[in-house]
Amino acid sequence: MTFHIERGILKHYTGSDAIVQIPDGVVEIGYRAFYQNRTIERIELPEGLAKIGLQAFAGCTALQHITFDQSLRFVGYDAFQDTAWLAAQPEG
Repeated sequence: MTFHIERGILKHYTGSDAIVQIPDGVVEIGYRAFYQNRTIERIELPEGLAKIGLQAFAGCTALQHITFDQSLRFVGYDAFQDTAWLAAQPEG
């Protein structure tokens, strides 16, 4: 797994793992950090993650499972657009 992290913000991920565990200490996932990654099936978010940026996981069509923590306070517009996870959510 290759993460580009600056001051607690995960800016970009390059990798082909099906299961991705975001490292401890990350407090924000930035704009399009995982955009159109077609191999990720599961994301495990760390304790202390407060924000998921705009379109952070948009186009990650294989993404089915997300482990959230109670510290999450903000999810940006279209953060999970075109993911299997979002498609499986009940309306409303």
